[in-house]
Amino acid sequence: MTENQAPNRVSGKAVVIGLSVFGVAFFIFMLVLALRLTPAAERFHNPTRATSNK
Repeated sequence: MTENQAPNRVSGKAVVIGLSVFGVAFFIFMLVLALRLTPAAERFHNPTRATSNK
């Protein structure tokens, strides 16, 4: 099995590595976004409960 079988094909290893890197980066990005936007989301969904604890 040679390294470049066809000129317009990507090896499976490169696809797996690319998808893994993208998945990890996307997961970290969404985690940071969720953690940063949690207080804003709480105020948006519960405008009265966030300001006064009744």
